[in-house]
Amino acid sequence: MSSFQGVVGFPSGIKFHWPLVQMREICSLNYGRALTADKRRDGHVPVYGSNGQAGTHDTHLAVGPTVILGRKGQGNLGVVWRDGPFWVIDTAYYVTFSKSISPRFFYYFVNFVGLNHLKDGTSNPSLSRDTFALQPFPMPPFKEQQRIAAALAYLDDKIELNRRMNETLEAMAQAIFRDWFVDFGPTRRKLEGATDPLTIMGGLVQDIERAQALADLFPAALGDDGLLEGWAARAFDAFVEIIGGGTPKTSNESYWNGSIPWFSVTDTPPKGSIFVDVTEKNISEEGLANSSARLVRAGTTIISARGTVGNLALTPHEMTFNQSCYGIQGKGAVGDCFVFLAAQNIVERLKGMAHGSVFSTITRSTFGNVHLACIPDKIFEAFENLARPMFDKVLENIKESRTLAVTRDILLPRLTSGEIRLSEADDLVEAAQ
Repeated sequence: MSSFQGVVGFPSGIKFHWPLVQMREICSLNYGRALTADKRRDGHVPVYGSNGQAGTHDTHLAVGPTVILGRKGQGNLGVVWRDGPFWVIDTAYYVTFSKSISPRFFYYFVNFVGLNHLKDGTSNPSLSRDTFALQPFPMPPFKEQQRIAAALAYLDDKIELNRRMNETLEAMAQAIFRDWFVDFGPTRRKLEGATDPLTIMGGLVQDIERAQALADLFPAALGDDGLLEGWAARAFDAFVEIIGGGTPKTSNESYWNGSIPWFSVTDTPPKGSIFVDVTEKNISEEGLANSSARLVRAGTTIISARGTVGNLALTPHEMTFNQSCYGIQGKGAVGDCFVFLAAQNIVERLKGMAHGSVFSTITRSTFGNVHLACIPDKIFEAFENLARPMFDKVLENIKESRTLAVTRDILLPRLTSGEIRLSEADDLVEAAQ
């Protein structure tokens, strides 16, 4: 039984019940091959560099299963699992293994402990093969490695399923928004002669009674201005309240590390996640009271306005944000889902208007210069009723995935060390589902 020492990222106090060997005994690091951007041809083979995927190519360097490790750079060195064709450029390594090692087990172990602490201290830091070769690695029996990897992969697969589901749900909500409020699809289909309510609603609503009720809300004609008959264009800021943000003094420690989430652009959720559930930094009640930061309600859209511009997040609970962002809340019948999707649409329009120039700032006047159709309250309410269950499911999936990730990160060091065995981990896995 050995103590695992000298590797940053592994919990202190964990005792290893498996034999420890050096990396050089179980694997080899292979250099990638240069592939400059002008030599790449669009294809389905991912190209990996030091920080992860860096494009695609139409032919491969090797085929997995393998693990790709970052080799050079100031940032975090990536650790990627790959089970299929790939190309690795010369800022990364790919790993070949002895027959005694499960590549997926190796991936979980190395991904957990990380690589950054192994880089040298030069101006262009890198991970040397010699340094990596001396690192310790736990050696359960091969079948045990496979079983541990399968248990951890089950949790990862569920997280990935939730991520894909969330992307689909967001895409569905975006499609309905564009069909109703940008393309005026229901009215245009009526003008084309459609009478079946499912067809009028573009197949985006499957229940015929609901489709009929929604179809009846849309006029059967366009006005001279190209909008729906009886509708008019209004500035976006007529639909929403715009709220500024703030930052408590960073020199006052009592203003920070409290219980109030504080959003900055680094907290932007990935595509499909929509909601920012946890922020990197929190502020205290004292920090809130002594700054221009504002506490906004659940359902507020936050948009980054300076620096990295146009990133969006929806708040699932009360939150604050910095002065480089705005909070946007709907007025009257304008619902939270509509505001978020309208903001997405506006960001795309602003990017298009930039014509390749730097799109670097959103000001309050920006919201007054972008127009949307003035929509009857009943349609606002109908849209919210249709989109809200999709957004709720996204948030439910996010919370489940966070629980699964916490469970995985609790189990991983204990399973790979042999501190607990799979039979003891079953209850934790079941509780996380």
